Amino acid sequence: MQDSARNGQIVAFAFDSALPSESACGGSQAMRACLQCRVECATLLRLMNDAAHIPAESGPWRISVLVLGIALASLTVALTIAPLVSDRGVAGPLVTDSARLGLGLSVLIGAFVVIVAIGAVVGRLVNAVVGLFAVGAGLSVLSMRSGNVEDLMFGSSRLASMPFESLAWAALLGVASFAIFRFAGRLPDFPIQHERDIDAIAGKSAMRSWIAGIAAPILASLIVANVMKGQALGAAIVGSMAVGIIGRMLAPQTQPVFLVCVPVIAAAAGQAFFIFNGLAAPADQLVAQTLPRLMYITPIDWAAGALVGVPLGFGWARSFVKQEA
Repeated sequence: MQDSARNGQIVAFAFDSALPSESACGGSQAMRACLQCRVECATLLRLMNDAAHIPAESGPWRISVLVLGIALASLTVALTIAPLVSDRGVAGPLVTDSARLGLGLSVLIGAFVVIVAIGAVVGRLVNAVVGLFAVGAGLSVLSMRSGNVEDLMFGSSRLASMPFESLAWAALLGVASFAIFRFAGRLPDFPIQHERDIDAIAGKSAMRSWIAGIAAPILASLIVANVMKGQALGAAIVGSMAVGIIGRMLAPQTQPVFLVCVPVIAAAAGQAFFIFNGLAAPADQLVAQTLPRLMYITPIDWAAGALVGVPLGFGWARSFVKQEA
């Protein structure tokens, strides 16, 4: 137990060090968001130490792999912030807001390929779920440094493109998860059942687990309370944790290859519903605090939140979901 606590502190310290400083954040309000994220990330990473199924006897080198993976992914994603800066002086809040869209997209896709490769190596040395978490931890840096709902409503963002960008992130997450599971191999506690409906990554059992995605936007909307980025990312993480937990309960013998896509797709559906059904004056609604809270969470928040939250929830569910033989 002492080893587990010490390892959790090491991981939390490593990711905390990768977050931006006050000068890098560019102001007290942004700094408060960064500090809030530090607290949330430290807590979540300590939970991940147990959820990752890393036994103490495996040695500290596996913890070191996770720490190094998170640090490398965070540094890689940090390189995308400048090319994605919009006319408001912040990255995003939508990728399409970049003042240099061609350069921004090229750098972002290149960085995403690199962090997926990092996640695949972490997955091979630990397990695939932990590899996904490392990718999400890195992507959280971009989430925290990108614009919030105020930039979305008062900037040059085309609100109608929001759900489509969420769907694009869901597709990227699906490709990333498939690649990581392909390279890392099956989870150690998910043996082959020799039943197509259970073993298939998109079979009946997997599809049943995808129903859990409905919980993500509902729970996140109840949690997010203000426009701070820490609130948006934290709500996306908690909503995605619920998807990981419920998904494992619904399909306890099926590998969660595409489960990380489900919260983002569900969020995109919610965004489309509000945008195309009577969201007439969203900026005025934001000022009046009547804007649907789901709109406070941007696509990049959902992408990072799903990659962090689903592995956390899926790993946590291991402690109470029976693994039938």
